[in-house]
Amino acid sequence: MDYILGYREVIPDQTLPEKWKEIILNTDPPVAHAGSSCLTVHQDKAVFALAYNSGVILVLRLDIVTGTVNFSELKQESTVPRFLSGIATAFRSRTLENEIATSLVLHTHNNNVYLFSISRGGYLRMWSCNEAQYVTGIDLAINNRDSIRNIQNCLLKNSIILHHEIYLCTYIKYITGCEFAILKVVKDAGFLKFIRHCTIDALDQHLVDYSFSETRIWALWRTTEVDAIAVTHVGVPLQSADRNSEWEPVVLIQSSDRDYVISDGSSIDPRQAYIDYIFHPGKFSLKDIIRALSIYRKLNHLGDMHLSPTALKEKVCLAVEAEIQNEVMDYELMDEDYLEIVNRCWSKFYSCVLQYHINKSRPVGLVLLPDVLGVVLLKKSSFSLLRPMEVIEHMMLCNENTHFTRFNISPALSQDENICQDLITLTSALTYLEQRMIDDVKSNFEKQLYYLKSPDIIVDNLSELLLDTDEFTDLDFKSGLLHILENIKDIASAMAMLLEFMTYNLSQPNPSKLRTSDGIDKTTLANSEFLFGSDLGTSTIAESVTQIAVLRFSMCRNLLILQNIILSRSEILDSYSLHTIKSSLAPRTVVLTQAYYVIMWISETSTSVVPSQSLVNASAQRLLLLKLFGATPHTQHQNRSFTILELFVKYGAKHQIYDLIDHSNSYSSNLKLWHNGLLSYINTISQLIWPISGNFEFPEWLLKSCQFLLVQEYVRLLSTWCEWNSASRKFILAVSLLEVGETEKACDYFLRASNGVLVDSFLSSLITSSNTASDSSALVLYYLKVIEIFEQHNAFDCIIELAMTAIAVAETNEPNLPTLHSIVFTQHLHLQHHIEAYNCLNTNPDNQRRVDCLRLLVLALFNRKKLIELASFPYVDMYTDLEKIMESRARSADLLENNYYDFLYSFHINKGNIRKAASIMYEQAIRLGQESYSLLTISKITHCLLSCINALHLVNEKYRWIVRPVMHANSSEEEKNLTKNRSELEEEILQFNLKKQIEVLELKDIKKEYILAEAKLKLIKFNPDHCLATQTCPSEIAAALCSAGLYLKALQICECYKLCKIIVIESLTSQCIKYCKKDATKVWKWLHRDNINDFGVSTLNAVDMSWNVLKHFTLTQENYGESILHKEVSRKLYHRGLFLPQWLLSSYAKRNPAELLRLMILMGRLEEAAYFSIEYIKGHLGKGTEYFGLKTPLIATGPSVCLPCNILEILLIELEHASKEDEAYKEIHKLLQDTLIKYFKTVKRVSEDMIRIKTRNY
Repeated sequence: MDYILGYREVIPDQTLPEKWKEIILNTDPPVAHAGSSCLTVHQDKAVFALAYNSGVILVLRLDIVTGTVNFSELKQESTVPRFLSGIATAFRSRTLENEIATSLVLHTHNNNVYLFSISRGGYLRMWSCNEAQYVTGIDLAINNRDSIRNIQNCLLKNSIILHHEIYLCTYIKYITGCEFAILKVVKDAGFLKFIRHCTIDALDQHLVDYSFSETRIWALWRTTEVDAIAVTHVGVPLQSADRNSEWEPVVLIQSSDRDYVISDGSSIDPRQAYIDYIFHPGKFSLKDIIRALSIYRKLNHLGDMHLSPTALKEKVCLAVEAEIQNEVMDYELMDEDYLEIVNRCWSKFYSCVLQYHINKSRPVGLVLLPDVLGVVLLKKSSFSLLRPMEVIEHMMLCNENTHFTRFNISPALSQDENICQDLITLTSALTYLEQRMIDDVKSNFEKQLYYLKSPDIIVDNLSELLLDTDEFTDLDFKSGLLHILENIKDIASAMAMLLEFMTYNLSQPNPSKLRTSDGIDKTTLANSEFLFGSDLGTSTIAESVTQIAVLRFSMCRNLLILQNIILSRSEILDSYSLHTIKSSLAPRTVVLTQAYYVIMWISETSTSVVPSQSLVNASAQRLLLLKLFGATPHTQHQNRSFTILELFVKYGAKHQIYDLIDHSNSYSSNLKLWHNGLLSYINTISQLIWPISGNFEFPEWLLKSCQFLLVQEYVRLLSTWCEWNSASRKFILAVSLLEVGETEKACDYFLRASNGVLVDSFLSSLITSSNTASDSSALVLYYLKVIEIFEQHNAFDCIIELAMTAIAVAETNEPNLPTLHSIVFTQHLHLQHHIEAYNCLNTNPDNQRRVDCLRLLVLALFNRKKLIELASFPYVDMYTDLEKIMESRARSADLLENNYYDFLYSFHINKGNIRKAASIMYEQAIRLGQESYSLLTISKITHCLLSCINALHLVNEKYRWIVRPVMHANSSEEEKNLTKNRSELEEEILQFNLKKQIEVLELKDIKKEYILAEAKLKLIKFNPDHCLATQTCPSEIAAALCSAGLYLKALQICECYKLCKIIVIESLTSQCIKYCKKDATKVWKWLHRDNINDFGVSTLNAVDMSWNVLKHFTLTQENYGESILHKEVSRKLYHRGLFLPQWLLSSYAKRNPAELLRLMILMGRLEEAAYFSIEYIKGHLGKGTEYFGLKTPLIATGPSVCLPCNILEILLIELEHASKEDEAYKEIHKLLQDTLIKYFKTVKRVSEDMIRIKTRNY
């Protein structure tokens, strides 16, 4: 198995746990030069061994539980009997330098701890630490003991146990060479001893470190070149004797240690270029950058070692900018000079980072991972992993050591030995080209690919440049290349096999198909999710994929150049091979070159800056509409940034690994093995990101992770050549454009992607349903899903375009066609395209949808105050629907905040439906009457009633009526009046007398309601705080008007509703009496509220004016032949002790003198009643007859007259009684009595005359 250097990872600083114990040793010398440690079998004690230059080996046993420490010394003489201890002490001082231990290894076996040490003289010893005794030893350099100075170095590394036997591997460097010796500890006659198992010759280089396993010895060398490092490995014949003992090299891919130079003429900012390069994922560790920054700023201390990448970038920019300003100072510089200073300062900082990185990346040792068969190359501040190479890598990187026999295990290569050998020779030609190609040509080639130029065109353009370089014009190069090509027997087949090997997804399962496969081992699935799941594992896989992609890209590029050279010189090959290369192989190579360039871009591009968390959450929610869930955007890590490939390996590929890696049950037990799992895993990831296949996992994950800018760049790189998943790529490009605000472009790409709805599996599974009837139905469903996405972004214009396109492709019987028309209507409505919205409404084939759209149109136009537009539409056959919608909205909406009734009134007036308009306004008034009364409510009621009256006046007199529903007092109780009747067949029939549901209102009824509403409005205006109940009756309104001093309006209410006017006149009389002694200003305010100018009474005196108002109302409002108002006014005045004004007395005497007389007597006005009675009697006798409403006096020829004699008798009695107390009443009593006697005499005489006259006539 061949190995290549893998990924480097910086080892973070670790602090020791607090429970670790510090042990202070008092030894001389105090510092040990070798040591080892281990845990006992039961892991309850830690054993440490230290070797000193004095030859003493100190063993320490630390009890992990109690923390106690025991010491013991191991010496060569420890096997001498106890009685010779004195002699041993004497010999101790003569210990030779070659006997000092140089390497120690502790090993636990069978509950015992053994210590193995090797001395500088090559002597291997074994001690028992439990007994602190020497066990056995062996002289490893016994065959080279000519001179003890032949040994230059001795090393002892780890021990292993195989079949319950202990194996050790030692290294000895002689002057003449080096060797590894493998020894086995065996038991012979009850004693342990060493047996040399085998000896392996080593490279004559300086050994830095080595490690030993059951199968191999791994060695790290420092070569004779300047500070160069080499890693080799050799097989160990522990289990088989025919193990190949030939050392094989490990290909070490070193990081670039040259200066980063920005090309001339580049438009990129130097700061951005250097920042991107320095902070590129995996290029340098943050700690190296921090240390380099301290050196660059010439600081004596290190800064914060835990800075985030963003904060460190800011510090670096500030430091370099300060250096630039120090060099620029206040001088005026040309742009070229300033750019030169900027480049120099940034280059200086980059050199600091690079030097520190190179210093910290020097290898210092090797560590084996036996559980996973892995190898780690340790460095000063980091480490690298060694991984096995695949077939193509081995052919390219180890071409000189490659032979057909190495690929016997490969099924494709083992079938035809000749083609396999031709393939090896072909890769040697590609390697030959790679060695001669300069870096400028390589970078230019990649740059042209980035700008989407075809690789074959780039190679054609570079041919002239390549022929001008010294490397390609050299005759040795041409002859060498020609010699290699001559050794290839069938170059066309070799190229075809190479292209097949470098093409993923050939003869490999499809991820989309495997996902639904059955019989997958659950253990395999569980283990695959954890396989390489750590940050280190992710970085290892990503870096390995990158290395393979870069190598294969260079092979494709070199193969294109080789094909171009072959085709330009047709004499090299036969016509068949030339035709095959030109027609088939060269186009395939072009496609593979572009595919591997895309993989390189994926593996080298850093993730874009993720927006704020709120925007990310919003985008993720919108992506749920496309069923794109399961992935979340990942921000940059705290310690370093990540490439796209690393994030995909860590978060996007876990659920697909078990689909491609190996579905056999046997694989679950070998997942942990480095050789078995790594290359399969790398191959799986490569398939998932391979663009030339039906697999769409990677771009789908890229979209799920909200990396929208990277999605656009990915699609751009594939747009000119890749035919796979073309529609799906356009779809995700459209989604990403939509998320960044490019709605027009997104709409265009969504339309382009529609061609692949039934072709691309991604779109088929994502958009359409499984039961689509036809292709057009699938397209309609696709457009509906896309429209749903655009609705989240309020892109109304684009939605209209998409919906119109869907309508164009839909069939006439498409069930979603009304939905599409509704969508177009809705978007036009959003854009305030009202005419277009109305036209679209008319074209909707679904009647119910038309009504719904019309309802939305009405609501939108009302909210936007576009009532003229709403009334101007013809509506044709939707007139009734509009009327129902408007009435429904009017009856459900708040009356005070909408004008639906007003619009209906104007709409019906405009259409000539006058009675309907009147009915609408009356309905609005009725509804307003149910609300709580306020100034606004009453004002609208009066306005509505007045509009209703005006409308009815425009109608023919026969049709001046409207209909309203009857509002019953208790509508919940159904009134059932049953009557029994008999039919013609003498059958008893029950008849129900139902309540009247409607009633007809004439114009006069509406006017009455208007007068009442106007009265309420006056009340509210007079006192805004006045509270009226919704069902206040007219009598209550009249009383409220009187209390407010609005007597004229109160009299109108009484007149309209046939109410008694006494309350009004009574209140007015009290008001006049009240204001007799008040300020004239208040009187005038009251009078002006009652509009005194309307009834033609005026005077300069406010009090007199009020009495004139009373006189006017009393005289004008009293009906002929009635005196009830006069009586009430008189009674009120008498009650207050006032005299009746002359106008009242005269009017009352004419209307009902007897009642006036009775009222005077009742109120105790005896004197006035006596004088009035005298005048009244005289009026009957012919003196002042007209003042009492008498037509004729008491004469024989006139009609009969009536005098209230009973009242007069009561008056006489009262006067007689009063005369006893007051002598003044005697005269009045006598005068009245005399007048009454005179009246009776006259009556007697007239009666006799009347008898004679009638007798004479007969």
